[in-house]
Amino acid sequence: KERSVLLQLMGFHKQGDQAVDAATVQPDWPAVVERLESHPEEAAIQTEILDTVATKYSCHGVAYPLIFALLNESKPLTLDALRVFIQAYPGVVTMPRSQVVSVALENPALCKNADVVSTLLRANPTYLS
Repeated sequence: KERSVLLQLMGFHKQGDQAVDAATVQPDWPAVVERLESHPEEAAIQTEILDTVATKYSCHGVAYPLIFALLNESKPLTLDALRVFIQAYPGVVTMPRSQVVSVALENPALCKNADVVSTLLRANPTYLS
């Protein structure tokens, strides 16, 4: 099965049956922002996981694109991209038991960006309660 254009811009193989390492893919964050602005529905499409690290954060073997974005250590998620992900599908951050903050806090490369972390915490205030 072919992956969405959004996931391809995030650095994933076109074919969904090929395993990937979400921590090391090479996303084009400006192109991801443009894609989410023109196709926000892609932020809400859960994708089957073929990544052993991402499996930890999946629900029934699937995860939202933002989870994959937050796992990236080699080219961490930008603040602009995060804001557009949240705007496109706020539920991924605010839904009960959302794991996006936990995923972000476990990524040392992402934690270096205080703006990204604070934006996630503001979007999901229940995480701190």
